[in-house]
Amino acid sequence: EFLINSRRNVTLLPIAEDLYFPSWFHNTTRAYLSLSDSEKFSFDALLDQKTAESEYIWENHAAEILMKLRQSSDMLVCAEDLGVVPRCVPRVLNQLSILSLKVLPWTREYKEEGEPYIPFDDYPEDSVCTTSVHDAVTFRHWLKDSSGDKTTAEFLDLPVNGNWAKPEIITGLLKTIMKTSSRIVILPLQDILSAGKKWTESDPAAERINIPGTVSDSNWAFRMKDTVEKLKTDNSINNIIDSILENRE
Repeated sequence: EFLINSRRNVTLLPIAEDLYFPSWFHNTTRAYLSLSDSEKFSFDALLDQKTAESEYIWENHAAEILMKLRQSSDMLVCAEDLGVVPRCVPRVLNQLSILSLKVLPWTREYKEEGEPYIPFDDYPEDSVCTTSVHDAVTFRHWLKDSSGDKTTAEFLDLPVNGNWAKPEIITGLLKTIMKTSSRIVILPLQDILSAGKKWTESDPAAERINIPGTVSDSNWAFRMKDTVEKLKTDNSINNIIDSILENRE
């Protein structure tokens, strides 16, 4: 822990002789905080300038490579534009009509105060909407952990600290999500089965596919509680799934 904190206290990381890159935590390091306001302003302006120069290069390379990718296949191209996304990414995807990825818990206006969620109706048409991904908690798990968050409660129109992980609440939310402006909606198996009662584990953490950076017997080892044959004959869950899909025009 000491070494990790020490690493985070490094402002500039050397990548070659007389060449440095700002660390992810550069604006919280002791060295940065010791600068005067004018020095911080100059330092930030230099980073903005270098970032813009870099993004110009990235944008041109991306446009060239992704255009060749698009031309090489008649398949629909989708981008996993998650994490730290350079400002040029939406422009390139839009120019090439490549679908972006909108994961509900992370589709927010992070630069605005309170980091509000983006309404489903405002998702771009050229996008794929999903409730969760393999490297994150399931939709039910996220609902369970987020029930105390006011911003999330207001967005989902649910009571703060309520039991959001109930099947009937999940069913209602999935119906709403299906009305998104995104061209494609993908519901992971665990998320759509959580709308029923007998197809879920008692602990939603047991339904997670993978925890990045860890090695365990549970990673990449998800198994449905029963067989596909049993699922096909279970009208209780199939009727719920049909009612959810009816909301997709």
